[in-house]
Amino acid sequence: MHFSSLLISSFLLAPAVLAERPREFRRSLLDLVEKRNNVEVNTIYAGATLTLEQDDKSFYSVSGTLTVPNLSGQDGTINSAFVGIYSDGCTPYFRSGITFQLLPKGAFMYNAWYELYLSDPQPLPDITMSPGDVLEIEVTVSELNMLGHVDFKNQSKNQTSSQTILSQHAFCSKSVGWFVQAYPNTQLANFGTIAFEDAVATRNDGVTYRPLGATIYDIEQNGQNVTSVSVDENSVTIKYTGT
Repeated sequence: MHFSSLLISSFLLAPAVLAERPREFRRSLLDLVEKRNNVEVNTIYAGATLTLEQDDKSFYSVSGTLTVPNLSGQDGTINSAFVGIYSDGCTPYFRSGITFQLLPKGAFMYNAWYELYLSDPQPLPDITMSPGDVLEIEVTVSELNMLGHVDFKNQSKNQTSSQTILSQHAFCSKSVGWFVQAYPNTQLANFGTIAFEDAVATRNDGVTYRPLGATIYDIEQNGQNVTSVSVDENSVTIKYTGT
């Protein structure tokens, strides 16, 4: 297995509040990534990615379980956490996750969504969430019939939402990732720790992969690393380290 040193140019920013984010926020990381001590440092993504090097192999699914975070920070701050399947320099990609926003007077807003780029992200119906809720997310793609599917469960509230979407193009599925995402020119919220537990990716021939050995990405803002990412056999853990 080869672990990519750059996030792909097409694995770009999901709108923070779905329909509210314009396309110009979908920026490439190609000019934003700097490698330090075997960690890729950038201004947008914190997490981990796995990439296949075999020409005849691709990923079929990626999944993880996370807990909805409590938040603190600047009012209006918007971030996301998601899992996704993609390929370096190729579209479409497919991903699903949550967006979390800090509102005035200490209130939070959370949204569940899925996205098939180049289409707009779509809200997942029948899903509500509160801090502390446990969410299970799995996305799958079929290169044969160009279908993408997401299963999203709020285990704490016994809610489930499943969506299938038809792509107009063959999927790009050489890489998978588990990420927290900031947005250009905005601060990262203090989310404490977001851990993608039971993190697993499955290849199109049924072979499974775990995060241990994945390429790690950290976020730097204003000259300071504001995340610390670690991986093990079963999880990707992203800690907020800003002040």
